[in-house]
Amino acid sequence: MNVSAGIVAALWVALAASTAADAGRVHTFDRDAPNRPPAGFVFAAMRQSDAGRWRVRRQGSTAALVHDANAAADGYALAVEDRPPGRPASLSARVRLEGGARSGGLVWRYTDAQNYDALVLDLRRGTLALYRVRDGNRVRVEFEDDLELDPAGWHTLQVKLDADATRASIGGVRVFAHHHDDRRAHDVSVGRVGLVATGDSTVAFDDLRVEAGREDRDR
Repeated sequence: MNVSAGIVAALWVALAASTAADAGRVHTFDRDAPNRPPAGFVFAAMRQSDAGRWRVRRQGSTAALVHDANAAADGYALAVEDRPPGRPASLSARVRLEGGARSGGLVWRYTDAQNYDALVLDLRRGTLALYRVRDGNRVRVEFEDDLELDPAGWHTLQVKLDADATRASIGGVRVFAHHHDDRRAHDVSVGRVGLVATGDSTVAFDDLRVEAGREDRDR
């Protein structure tokens, strides 16, 4: 291979890697140190004194991010990507609700612990709910009940975000779509993304995937 051909090949490899990175990202937690919080996240709390214990738990060759239940905590614990706000097109994660209140899910449009949107699976009640939190006030804007899910299994939660609607699914099956009355009030989903657990729940998370929106890819 001559020098020019080598340079061209290197540029193609770099371009492919950059394109893949811009298209989205995934957190598997496999490379994070066990029994410690993972790199690339910040932790926050709403309606309780602290974010509780978040740690990476290894099982064989794989790992998961776990929030440990605190029976005395009655608020919400959040683990949020430590990166500039963006406009995600979708996000998903595998979730296993292991103990306590057994409630947790996804967060987006996060600006601080008092302002974000969330999709929360409550296994004890058999519900999936879409919440809007503004200035610390949590309003349920959409939900589905009477869900029958394996209490010991992993469940993949996903939200797809656009100006028209927020679409929620479990295991690839659409559960509901919340159509926005005012598109200007839902200008895609500006903010950061992450995970949420009620303070009194033990929840394991894996494979947090974020698909970048067009605005992020075009930057």
